[in-house]
Amino acid sequence: MHNLYLFRNLQTARVLVSPTFRMQNAILAQIGEHRAENKLRGDHWVPFAVLTGIQNPTTVAALQHRLVRTTQPAHAGGRYKLPLPEVKRIPFAPRAAKPEDPLALQPASVLHASPTRRPPLRQWEVPASVDEKMRELCRALIVAPEVLAETADDSADFDSPNRYTLWCERDEYWHRVEESGQAGLLWPEFVDHKRLRLLRNRYPLVPGFDPKTLADSPIAAPAEARHPGLVDA
Repeated sequence: MHNLYLFRNLQTARVLVSPTFRMQNAILAQIGEHRAENKLRGDHWVPFAVLTGIQNPTTVAALQHRLVRTTQPAHAGGRYKLPLPEVKRIPFAPRAAKPEDPLALQPASVLHASPTRRPPLRQWEVPASVDEKMRELCRALIVAPEVLAETADDSADFDSPNRYTLWCERDEYWHRVEESGQAGLLWPEFVDHKRLRLLRNRYPLVPGFDPKTLADSPIAAPAEARHPGLVDA
């Protein structure tokens, strides 16, 4: 069995899709940050969704290909070179206004004025990049021929080894897909949904991941799934 990991950045909420938990610097090409000087900070990326139960690695690669849009960095081709030329200020041009000094003395009328009423705190919302990636995952599970070949005629059998499990950090992540109102965008019947728990707020506690070595540990598929034509003696 194989897994598909979806990571979100703790600072920018950008999303990476990886077939393994341990990622290399080259995966930054998914967000256009694959420059030689850029290094992947593993502590900045946390899995928010993990799809488990995938039998074939080609299915994992097909799903990743449908979810990833490789982009080029903004300065590709050497259009921008460092150091940038120094720009001199035009003589007699008006200068920008100086920022107000917070330590300056204030008149008594300002100091004793009633405090302004601040707007209420905005409620938490699903990041747009996470919401978009979850919709793309749902769409890929519906139309990918590799997925359909693995789960054919097993969607109604809850004990079938060909079922997938989608582990999400928050239930809102997968609920929003069906609440988006897009026609035909419903999670397939062969996908189960469970809550994703993280060890030390970083390592997923899902099948196929060893919490002792903190690395992937592939799970052997059942014998009837690996060798459908063989019968045990």
